[in-house]
Amino acid sequence: ALIAWSTLLFSITFARDPNFSKVRIAYLTLPLLAITVALWTNPWLLLKDVHVASSNTADLNMSFYLIYIVYFAIYYIGALAILLKRSHTKNKVLNRHFKSVFIAYGSAGVIGMLFNLFLPAVGMYELIWAGPLGLLLFVPIVYLAIAKYGLFDIRQTVVRTVAYLTSLL
Repeated sequence: ALIAWSTLLFSITFARDPNFSKVRIAYLTLPLLAITVALWTNPWLLLKDVHVASSNTADLNMSFYLIYIVYFAIYYIGALAILLKRSHTKNKVLNRHFKSVFIAYGSAGVIGMLFNLFLPAVGMYELIWAGPLGLLLFVPIVYLAIAKYGLFDIRQTVVRTVAYLTSLL
């Protein structure tokens, strides 16, 4: 439940979008926090029953599950829209950063939502193991953006860390 929320907050923060004030971000995230708390305190809102030994399936409470799918898709697609909007900047370096992060989140999100949200909604649990494989695309794309395009300015972070450690020693 926190993947979509954290992706949206990351996108807003990473894009430094002036349209999002702290108050607006709070209004965007309050519904999510309510849904997340409800799911954590009562997981049976989504699940009626779980069958582990026989078929590794679950009986879903479809009304709540559809609300969960809509919430997840809206937050995740909103995050991708922010990244895509910011990728049309005139600064070529920033353009590459935003496009790389958009491609990384987009590919991982499509794979994850397909195998872990949509297919279970129609009763297909056989491929749920493939959902986390989206990270096999996410990690190398972000690594490439860090190594090739200087995303997150890792070099300065390493230099500062070494300087702090040296001063402590």
